Amino acid sequence: HVSRYRDYSMNESTNADHQAKYQFGQASTHLGFIRSQVIPYVEDHFHTDTASRTYFGYSLGGEFGAYILLTQPDTFQNYILGSPSIRGEVPTLEEYNKKAPTTLGANVFISYGSMEEEAGQEIERFIKLLKDRDDETLSITSVVIEGTHQTAFPMTAVQSVQWLANF
Repeated sequence: HVSRYRDYSMNESTNADHQAKYQFGQASTHLGFIRSQVIPYVEDHFHTDTASRTYFGYSLGGEFGAYILLTQPDTFQNYILGSPSIRGEVPTLEEYNKKAPTTLGANVFISYGSMEEEAGQEIERFIKLLKDRDDETLSITSVVIEGTHQTAFPMTAVQSVQWLANF
């Protein structure tokens, strides 16, 4: 699980012990690996539709997906961000948004659990950030799913796959 913290997080930890143990803030390195190694391998060895790549990330994976969307949106065309772990990260996402391409050209599904009150507020700020871009190439669907962070996952999977069937 240590690699999740390292690979999916955008910022280093302000806690020196946590930073030493988990090496937070390596999202750009991990994304570089995905773009240069994983995607070419998959496309060389499997039948894929390169015009319709989909990212699915939940919790920290959702944070990483938000990072990809705003820094290198052409990596995927569809983004499923379930309960993205972005508490305290919206200012960073706002900075990435300022530097992001004018058009993102992406379909985005964002969900979170109804009982994720504090996290839900941050996710709503992120949704507003995306909507305020006024980007006609960006389609955003947001859903609040009954439950907690843990129990919202199954319905996020089901509803996002139904949503994905429209593309």
